[in-house]
Amino acid sequence: MTRYLRAYIEGGVTALCLSRRHCPGSALLPYSEGLKTRFQVHPPHTVAEVAYEIEKLTGIQLALSACREFMHKRLGMRYRKMR
Repeated sequence: MTRYLRAYIEGGVTALCLSRRHCPGSALLPYSEGLKTRFQVHPPHTVAEVAYEIEKLTGIQLALSACREFMHKRLGMRYRKMR
């Protein structure tokens, strides 16, 4: 309640309408197109291989779960089962 009162005092009703939520961005977003083309040309076999390639190309180290999420959500990759 105090935040809303302080925002109203400082900026009026327009300050109350502004969204001040923190939305962190990924450090890999600038590299996403390059990584996507790289993985389309040379498809990875494992998530560990992708994590190693990302670290080698960008210098950003990812956990395997974060790497899976990045591959699925940002790059649009999905699992392929070899028969």
